[in-house]
Amino acid sequence: MTREVSLAELPEDLQILILQVLESCDIQLMDEHADSMRLPVRTLPINLFPDTPIISSGDDRDLTYAKEMINQKLPPIVICGNQWIDGRHRLWALKKMKVKSVRCIDLQSLIGTYPFPKIATITSEL
Repeated sequence: MTREVSLAELPEDLQILILQVLESCDIQLMDEHADSMRLPVRTLPINLFPDTPIISSGDDRDLTYAKEMINQKLPPIVICGNQWIDGRHRLWALKKMKVKSVRCIDLQSLIGTYPFPKIATITSEL
């Protein structure tokens, strides 16, 4: 069973990121269709995601930002197949909360291959 989430349900910064990715991959949405867009969601074991530094170059968010996410309801991580695109702070917080699985918006069915730098590659499911 494929699960979905509405783009409109996501935080504004995540909506903007997803729309920018789609636009960069030549997928144009009419503004009136963007709010009703449904995105595929997969649940993956958290141990498939490698440990990565919380702070990357050009990222103004720090450890304090990540710590504030602990014990909060967090939006899904963004992936494209086995490419981890967005959500390093969320994943760090989920690992601190000892969560076993993570919800992921998977853009692969919408864009195919993600053409930009990724956070990391997700290891294969066992």
